[in-house]
Amino acid sequence: MLRALTTAIVLALAIPLFSPPAFCAPPAKAPKSIENLIDDFTSPDWDKVHVAQALLIARQAEAIPALIKLLDRDEKVVLRNTADLIYPGAKKFYGHGWMIDYDLDWISVRAGWSLEELTFQDFGFREQFIKEEELLKAAIDRKENVPLADPARTAAVRKKRRAEACSRAKAWSQKSAGSWSRFDAVLEALRSDDPERQFWTFQWMRNGSTPCDGLNMDSFNKHILPEVERLSKSSDERVRDEVRLLLKDKAGYWLKRKTPDEKETSAK
Repeated sequence: MLRALTTAIVLALAIPLFSPPAFCAPPAKAPKSIENLIDDFTSPDWDKVHVAQALLIARQAEAIPALIKLLDRDEKVVLRNTADLIYPGAKKFYGHGWMIDYDLDWISVRAGWSLEELTFQDFGFREQFIKEEELLKAAIDRKENVPLADPARTAAVRKKRRAEACSRAKAWSQKSAGSWSRFDAVLEALRSDDPERQFWTFQWMRNGSTPCDGLNMDSFNKHILPEVERLSKSSDERVRDEVRLLLKDKAGYWLKRKTPDEKETSAK
């Protein structure tokens, strides 16, 4: 039983932030408008929220203005129907689940979550409090009362952090308006000196399914592969591991997962 429990939490935590469980979204009958997706994304129903988030990311540059606009909505809409979702607003830890280190009860943070996953930028929306090794230990010990948010952060501190992250995202948007593409964003993240951005970009590259216009095997070999090979010598062990696993995929399954068809795009 203990081994099974440990395996369950390891598998759950191995799912990256860019990859919801496969069951999360049925195929859409027809593409929704950005406005309709935003309505679902800002609702309290988690089933609607995470499906809408993936479909917004699939729209790439088209979705950015609407997400930037949501940064002005510093309002709390508590999620319901979250099941075993592990996030700062969760009331209980079940020993397994999809881990998202963003306070998704706040609309502005939901927008930041999507913007960071879409652009591979780090604006500062992530809580950086939930630790996988601590969750694994809690699962082994069968603890349910596990803190998922930093109790030392007061409401005023949290509000200030949200405001600062929103300001950084807006400044980035103004600078990037009219010239941004997700393909360029991948290259920018890999060429940055930030191992966190590199790690999460590799996580999306290996496991994600949301599309990236201009990404194919030819463009990968010409533009991205040199950065991948350079990062094989990164001082960050996680980045080196991601490079090793990506290069091990000789069949290119990582690319086959990324489809431009919105009907099939329900996970990152």
